[in-house]
Amino acid sequence: MKTIFLRTSLLLITFSLLINCTSQKHNKNYDNKISFPSGVWELADISSLKNIEKEFPNQLPTLIFEKNNDLIFFGNDGCNNYQADFVIRKNHFLEVKSTIETTKMLCNKVNNQLYLKNLSEVNSFDSSENILKLNTVTDTLKFYRVSLNGKWYLNKLNTTKKKLDDLYPYKKPFINIDINSNHISGFTACNSVNANILIFQNTMKFNHVTSTKMFCDGTGEKDFTNALEKVTNYELKGTRLILFEDNKIIMEFIKRYE
Repeated sequence: MKTIFLRTSLLLITFSLLINCTSQKHNKNYDNKISFPSGVWELADISSLKNIEKEFPNQLPTLIFEKNNDLIFFGNDGCNNYQADFVIRKNHFLEVKSTIETTKMLCNKVNNQLYLKNLSEVNSFDSSENILKLNTVTDTLKFYRVSLNGKWYLNKLNTTKKKLDDLYPYKKPFINIDINSNHISGFTACNSVNANILIFQNTMKFNHVTSTKMFCDGTGEKDFTNALEKVTNYELKGTRLILFEDNKIIMEFIKRYE
């Protein structure tokens, strides 16, 4: 009995080793240690296009990577939702495994077919904390990370009739949001500014807005800090942050990564 048991155990171990070796050989081109660019990304540029916003007038395409049993990516192509499987190979090579499936809404004056074609032909990627580049043989798709954290530059101020360039002819105000500390820092185009920030769902409130006391020409600084104190809620649309007083848009910020 002991001899039979030992022989059976040896056979099972040998079989297990053979399967393991075969699996490793079959997957030698795949590296599970390579991390994929998680999070939500918004298209910022396609190298073959001159004006990305003209090609996608309603909204810029988005991309989300997710790891379940398989690696999948999904998002919106500027008109329809889409999804496909992918694999990551060694040296940042990326391959789309399946046909990209999409919803079938009619798209008018949206270059979503070029976007989807490029996605299906991606062969490699490069990523940093906030920038993702997907490369094909002929094109590069550049994305920016979508996140409330980070530096936001004032793009519109609707609480005054004055033009933004007249209020801030040299430098634009910005805020730097850190949701983990419930705090913002920033610049009024003249002085440094700090405040506490309270966020719950789509509500946002800036409390205890303070700034340094260097003398500033014009009303730009006061217009900026007064508007911050009026904010009640927000909407994050890719790399645009829209701030409301109740249902009225009073400020808009854009995020710059480069």
